[in-house]
Amino acid sequence: MSKRKSRHKSLQKNGFSLLELLIVIAILGVLVSLVLPGFSGAREDAKDKVARAEMQEIQSAFRRFSADVGLENYPAKLKDICNYGLWPLLQEEHPRGATYQADNPVVKYAEYDAVTGIGRRGPYLSWEGREVMATPTGDTAAAEPVAPGQDKVAAGTTIPVVKDTYGGYYRVICPIITASDTAAAKLRKYKKLVLICTGVNGVWDTTPAHLYDDDDNFRLNDDGEITPDNRDDGNDDIIIRLLPTATW
Repeated sequence: MSKRKSRHKSLQKNGFSLLELLIVIAILGVLVSLVLPGFSGAREDAKDKVARAEMQEIQSAFRRFSADVGLENYPAKLKDICNYGLWPLLQEEHPRGATYQADNPVVKYAEYDAVTGIGRRGPYLSWEGREVMATPTGDTAAAEPVAPGQDKVAAGTTIPVVKDTYGGYYRVICPIITASDTAAAKLRKYKKLVLICTGVNGVWDTTPAHLYDDDDNFRLNDDGEITPDNRDDGNDDIIIRLLPTATW
């Protein structure tokens, strides 16, 4: 037998048939389909952990900021944070510019005064970009956003933001303030400021109605964690309080 025929028989003996090759490919496909979801879930879990760590850093920065400027004495400034997010921790310039209506100047934060020990010592965080929030309502005299939470739409006020691990940005929300609220009622609501990460879906799933009950108390689960009432409807928002130990 020639060397060429001998080598051909050897390949036939030691090689894979087409059927065997297809079986191997099918097995590999099944293994990949089983393993990939695990990798995806692990990646999302890792991003959630990083997001929670970043949110705790923002929480600490906000507590320092609150102590410096005495936020409990300035309900208007707290409302401004509900409307425009973390901007006072990030930069001096108000997102709405110098004024947003003739008789209502934009909220300002005095710089730190060493004598009184009061004032802003920022920036407390580094801003990582700007996002366009919801356009104001049709009431130009009020010039407020459509709702607390810094909705993102195609046009409106540009706000400085801190990016989250999913490519979105961290947002602030509180109970809706009404014209009939007394100063004390406003403060009770502002004490319940929360920070939200919109999660893997990148959608702000939580509104004040989801987060607070009719008495403006947090909706909590059995472990005392804040749990919006739409959690079962695909809400993957991560939520923590900005002032967890507030006493005012």
